[in-house]
Amino acid sequence: MIFLSIAIFSALLAAGLYNRTLCIQLFIVIFIIFPDSMPMIGFFGLGLIKASTILVFALNCYKNGPKLSSNYFYILIVFTILILPSYMFAENSTGIYLYFSQFFVSTFLPGITIYKYINDTKNLKSVYKAICFSFFVMCGYGLFELVANYNPLIESLKAYSTKKTVFEYTGVSQVRLGFSRRIQSTSWHPIAFGGYLSLFIPIILSPLFDINSSIIPNPLKSFAKNKSIILILLALMLFNLFVCLSRSAWVAGIVALAYIIFSHRKYLMYRKKELKYIALFVILPVAGYGIYYIVDKLSHVTYGGSSTDMREVQANYVYNLVKNDLAIGLGDSAISNILAKGLSGQAFGFESTLMAFPVNHGIVGSLGYFLLYLSTFVLLIRPNKTVFTAFFHATLITHIAFTVLTGEMKTTTMFWFLFSIFYAAHIDQLKPKTIFILNKQPEI
Repeated sequence: MIFLSIAIFSALLAAGLYNRTLCIQLFIVIFIIFPDSMPMIGFFGLGLIKASTILVFALNCYKNGPKLSSNYFYILIVFTILILPSYMFAENSTGIYLYFSQFFVSTFLPGITIYKYINDTKNLKSVYKAICFSFFVMCGYGLFELVANYNPLIESLKAYSTKKTVFEYTGVSQVRLGFSRRIQSTSWHPIAFGGYLSLFIPIILSPLFDINSSIIPNPLKSFAKNKSIILILLALMLFNLFVCLSRSAWVAGIVALAYIIFSHRKYLMYRKKELKYIALFVILPVAGYGIYYIVDKLSHVTYGGSSTDMREVQANYVYNLVKNDLAIGLGDSAISNILAKGLSGQAFGFESTLMAFPVNHGIVGSLGYFLLYLSTFVLLIRPNKTVFTAFFHATLITHIAFTVLTGEMKTTTMFWFLFSIFYAAHIDQLKPKTIFILNKQPEI
């Protein structure tokens, strides 16, 4: 595992010095495919993803100077100001150094790196290609895991790491619908894998739609010529989403697909006849997920996980826990410490952001997250909507639905990564485009 990490890191360095686009594409593949827990020895204790992010960001800054004066960075500054008190002054705080060296690097720096890279359609297309390739690999490996009933990568990580940084759900008591395990592919957790899949559905589908909200057409429209490949990838993603056996991920996937269909309903019905088949293609799995979820709830059959009664108990526990520290909460590591020490059975499973944010960060930090999400929503409609607005809003609502239902699960870094892509493309699409007109010979 050490040699694999060093080989990947060396490949990134060589690619960054040789070809900027290749470096970014390789970074995207590593960022999406490999779990954050992949070790990287000898780089100040950072994991592979953090070390790779710092390297690629440094190379990208060297090749293309940072654009610091923009609303993109103002969002991060406001968020950091509001979240820092829980890292500095709360009972379970870990300190300002760990905020920047761990949380900020893991959550925001990958997105910042991509944001700085996308300044034209060509770069946007190279990013989209890398994303599609990554999910073909992840979903293909997920199918292998399902058929083989074994995950060599996760087993290797479990054997290598002294800490419990990856999780597997196997056995009848931990899975559903007669499966022998929950599929997680290369992700650190099956539920997180489902969250990743649901988050990326909108951007995968984005080349297939175009709307009249902008004079400039969809810059990814050229990929629509390979519609069958995109639909095959979507089918693989939906199947992997199903076999990860996470109800919260299923709901998030339903939200993503439903919002895309609703926001493009006129385009689907009146613009291109073949897109009606796409709508049918995505409605079928949505209907299947919805029927199962409703039947499960009405029959009161429990498969583990969280129930409504459990959430009520957890909410009461959370209030009593944090009522004396409402302003800044108990610190960024409060919930993880409670769960690690087993201080209360009532605490198990209350990672839902509705409960985790007040406990860890208090009212001030929760306000930071609220403003973060609100600002991303607003930025994609100002000064005008583009073809990317609806796809990002689908991503935002999907992320919120997932984190409220089951917790953050390290998906915020993916959300910010996608926001960075959509916002950079949004800005590029709103740039004034130069139109070249051939000069006619003057009439005599």
